[in-house]
Amino acid sequence: MQKTRNAVLAVLCTACAVCLLTACVSAAQEAAAEPAAKADSPPEPERTAVVQLAVPQTITHSFFSYADTSILADLETGSPSSLRSAVSKIRKSSFDYSDTDRALLAVAGGIMQIAWPNELVTWEIPETAGTDPYTGAVASARLGVYDTNTGKNDFLTLVLPSLVLLTVPSKTDFFAESEHDLLAALELNSRSVLAQYLLGVLYYRTHRFEQALEHFSAAREIDADCFELTYMTGMTCLALNDYADAYALGSQLLGLHPQNADALKLCAESSFALGDYDSAELFVAQVLQQEPENASYVLFRVRVLIEKRDFVRAASLLDVYGRTDRTSRDYLLLRARIQEEWNKNAAAAASTMEDALIRYPDDETVILAAARLADTANRELAGRTAAELAGRILDTDPDNLEALMVSVHAAVKEERWQDAYDTNRYLIELTSPEVPFAVSLQQVDICIALENLSEAFDIADSLYRADPSNEAACAAYIRVLAAQGRTAEALALIEDRLGQSPSQQFKSFLYYERGMMRRSGADRLADFRQSLTANPRNADTLFQLYRYYFDQSDYRKAQYYLRQAVALNPDNQYLLSLTAELEALLAR
Repeated sequence: MQKTRNAVLAVLCTACAVCLLTACVSAAQEAAAEPAAKADSPPEPERTAVVQLAVPQTITHSFFSYADTSILADLETGSPSSLRSAVSKIRKSSFDYSDTDRALLAVAGGIMQIAWPNELVTWEIPETAGTDPYTGAVASARLGVYDTNTGKNDFLTLVLPSLVLLTVPSKTDFFAESEHDLLAALELNSRSVLAQYLLGVLYYRTHRFEQALEHFSAAREIDADCFELTYMTGMTCLALNDYADAYALGSQLLGLHPQNADALKLCAESSFALGDYDSAELFVAQVLQQEPENASYVLFRVRVLIEKRDFVRAASLLDVYGRTDRTSRDYLLLRARIQEEWNKNAAAAASTMEDALIRYPDDETVILAAARLADTANRELAGRTAAELAGRILDTDPDNLEALMVSVHAAVKEERWQDAYDTNRYLIELTSPEVPFAVSLQQVDICIALENLSEAFDIADSLYRADPSNEAACAAYIRVLAAQGRTAEALALIEDRLGQSPSQQFKSFLYYERGMMRRSGADRLADFRQSLTANPRNADTLFQLYRYYFDQSDYRKAQYYLRQAVALNPDNQYLLSLTAELEALLAR
């Protein structure tokens, strides 16, 4: 029986082996034939069911990784309100803080203390190991170091090193890298108040005020409640001569912080620039109440008093200041102004200004002030004429408006009319479309001297039509009419203005112009006398009276009026030569 069973099993095994071999051969044949089948017809679906396992998606976690993504967004925005929002979302028992929580609280506190010092940090800033790049960058900024080892692999590592802009304002060696990093950060998140603010500060400190204003404005569109942001926007407006906006921003800050010294200073400087000297004096006085030892604001108050023509108080306050410092730049400049404008002592003013030039030979403000004084006093300072002093400024800053104006005045006095015309025309193009009124008036006189009466009339007519009540514009219009020979029109306008109670100075001008158009010597003399009665310091009238009596051979009276003209222009070489000739005639 056993033998029979073994024989059966052997047969079965052989059969199975044959079957398996047959199956393998068939499979190999099918595999060999498969490429051809794919080329001819679409593949058949797999017959074996495959169970696919779910593989989790790979997620890159940042250092500040929270389920609530708004926490990191608030931290990146970086304004006081957004920092408080970020902190409020993670505040818990100090025992429950993770290392990430502690770092975020420390970074938020650091930003608040450095960027927004007028805001209170309302949370406890925890101790951290300082091994992460975020707290490390803040710590470096506090020490005045631009951290270059943050890795710069996300928004915050690009921005935080630039906090040093606010901790050490005197450093500049990192500006290029800071600008590059902040611009890269804004590419990642343009809605960051902090990044926009820091880049604005960088541009402000490099005198790129237009760009600074763009970034400050962008930040204020996101959050306009930051004191420092509003203040820096106001300071930038001040630098751009947008005094009205600067004053509005300063007033806004004072409404919220009535005793803040920075807001008071912004209002003081902007109101002074606007010519509101009464308001400026009030703001300056409030600053000095808080900072009585602030020397610059003591001198600022002197400036305000000088502009108010309150020379008694200005001189007294400057004397008090001079007891401790008689060599500062601003002291010397203000002393020269008081000597020139109140004491009428051009020689003393020139001596003071020369002292300033010796002490501050390369200071642009001093050179400009010296150029103005040399221009008005008709004298050289430190061996240089007004034109030469202005030229020093124009060599490095060819578009400096004040220096250009001094150059024009100097050319007019020296009767270099074509030079005056070219420079003043450049001034007009430079300031267009808001050409200063004085520059336009100057162009009228220059064109009259060059007999370019068509251009002179166009400008004078435009000024007069824009404001017929303006006496200076009316005077320019009358001068052009007279130069064009339109005597009847000029006389009619003069008669009309004389009947309107003009100012004494304008009345003197009107009588002078009418006298110049009179044919009768007696009528001319009467008008000149009335002109001098209205303004005894009218140099043009004094000179015409000299000429009238000289033509009448009344040399004593001619000398009397010529001496007064010379007293007003002691350095005028032409008048001095006439004086010498007249004295020679009288000596015969």
